[in-house]
Amino acid sequence: MHLALKSTPPGLVYFLSRTIYVSLTNTPNGLSLIGSRGPKFSMPADSQYSPLPAGYDPSPDDVCAAVSRCWDYGDEFGSDVVFAGLGDPLLRLDALSESARLVAAANPGREVSFRANTNGLYADPGAVARTLRDAGGG
Repeated sequence: MHLALKSTPPGLVYFLSRTIYVSLTNTPNGLSLIGSRGPKFSMPADSQYSPLPAGYDPSPDDVCAAVSRCWDYGDEFGSDVVFAGLGDPLLRLDALSESARLVAAANPGREVSFRANTNGLYADPGAVARTLRDAGGG
C-alpha cells in the first residue's frame, strides 16, 4: 500500500501512472464505466483501486485531505486529478465542484488540472458544464 493511502478511507483515491484518481460514489446512472469494459476487465494491481465502502460517499474535505496527502510525498504524482471510479462522479456534482475548489485552494503553488470520467447521461449537460466552469474546471 502506498504511504499516501495509510490514513485515507479505502477506495477514495487510486493511481494510474502519475495521475491521482478520486472516487466520489459507487452509484452509476446506468452501466458504470468500469462495467462497460466487460467482465474480464480489471484495474491494474499497482493502481491500488478498490470500490468505496458500501454507503460511504466522501465529503469534499475528505477528498481535499486525501489528494493533498498524495502530494505530500513529493513529485511521485503529477498535478492531474481525475474524478472517476465505480460510480459516475457527476451524480455528486456539488461534491465534485466543491472538492475541486478545496483542492485548488489548499495547494496554491500547484497548477492542478481536473477532469471527470463520466458516461455523460444527464438531462441538462449545460448545467453540468456551467457548474464545473464556475468551480474553476475550465
